Amino acid sequence: MKKFSMWFVAAAFLCTCAPHLLWAQSMEMTSAKLYIQQNDWDKAIQWLQEALKKKPENAEAHFLLAQGYGMRGKLADMVAEFAAVQQYDKKNKYTKDLASYRQKYFAESFNTGVKAFNEQNFDMAADKFATAAMLDPSQAASFQNLAISYRQIERDLSTDVPCEGCAAEHEWDAVAVLCRDKATGAATKFCCCPEAKEQLEAAIVKTHETLIKMQPDSLTNYLALSDYYKMKNQMEKSTTLLAEANQKFPNNAKVLGEMAIAYDYMGKSEEAFQTYEQALANKPDDKDLRFNYGRLFLLRAEAAGKKEPLDHAAVAVAYGSAIEQFSKVLAAEPEDFDSNYNIGVSHLKIGEDFDKQIRELDE
Repeated sequence: MKKFSMWFVAAAFLCTCAPHLLWAQSMEMTSAKLYIQQNDWDKAIQWLQEALKKKPENAEAHFLLAQGYGMRGKLADMVAEFAAVQQYDKKNKYTKDLASYRQKYFAESFNTGVKAFNEQNFDMAADKFATAAMLDPSQAASFQNLAISYRQIERDLSTDVPCEGCAAEHEWDAVAVLCRDKATGAATKFCCCPEAKEQLEAAIVKTHETLIKMQPDSLTNYLALSDYYKMKNQMEKSTTLLAEANQKFPNNAKVLGEMAIAYDYMGKSEEAFQTYEQALANKPDDKDLRFNYGRLFLLRAEAAGKKEPLDHAAVAVAYGSAIEQFSKVLAAEPEDFDSNYNIGVSHLKIGEDFDKQIRELDE
C-alpha cells in the first residue's frame, strides 16, 4: 500500500508541475510519428494534415509534412510546407534541416534535368529545371537551362512531327507551364496539350526576363532575349531591349551590331548604317560587323539600281563601299568565301551598270 501511495503522489506531482510533458503532443501527431517509424508515409501525411487542421501553427507538423511530400515527389507541396515552417519556427529549430532538404532535392532535380537534356528529352528537362528553380530561386543556372529547354520544345512543336505516347486525357497546368496526365497529375510531353504551343512564348520571355533581373550586369541575358525576339520576328521589342542594353553597356560592339541587324531587318537602313558605323568605331577589327556592314552596302546598291531614273553614281559608290568592307574582312581572313564571292559580284555589277550607261549614251 505504501508503494502505491508513493507512486500516486509522484504521478500527481508530475501532472501538476509538468502537464505539458504528458499532453503536449496530440493524438494526431503521435499517430503520424508512429507511421513515420514504420515508413508508411501515406498514412503519416494524412495524420499530419489532421494535426494541422487543429493547430495550423505547429512548425514540427509542417516540417514532417514537408518530408512526407518530398518522399512522395510532391515537391511543390513540399516547398509550400517549407514556407510554413519558416513562418512558425520562431526559434529557428528547423533552419539547417530545411536548407539541407532544399539542397538535396534541388541537386537531384537539376542533375536529372541535365541528364534529360543531354538525352534530348527536353520535356523532362524543362520539368526538372523548373522544379530546381522553384526549390532554389537564387540559382541562375536553373533558369538559363529552363529557357533553353523551353526553346527546344517550342522548336519541336513548330514541326509537323506527330505527337506519340499521349494518354487518353491531359490538362495544361498554366502555373507550372506543364502538360499533365489528368489521371495521375504526372508531367508528360508538351505536345500532348494543344495549349503548349501558344503559351510557351510567354514562358520563354518570362524566364529570360527573370534572368535579366537576377543578373542585371550580364550582357548575355539581354542578348539572349533579344535574339528570341528576332527569331519571333518581333523586331521592335528586340531593338527596345537592345537600346536598354546600350544604355547599360555603352558603345558595346556586340549590342550595337545586334541593333544594326534588327534595324536592317526592319528596313530602317539609315539607322542600321549609323549603328554599324558606331559599332565599328569601337571595334574596327570585328570581322562579323565588317561583313554585315558590307552586306548592307550591297542592299543599298541593289535598291539604287531599281530606282527610276537610274542613279549610276549611287550604284557605283554603294558597290565600291561594299568592296572596301569585304576587302577589310579578307585582310584578316583571306579564305573567307562569302567575302570573296561578294567582291566578285560587286565588280560584276559595276561592270553591268557601266554597260547600261554606254547604251544610254548611244541611244
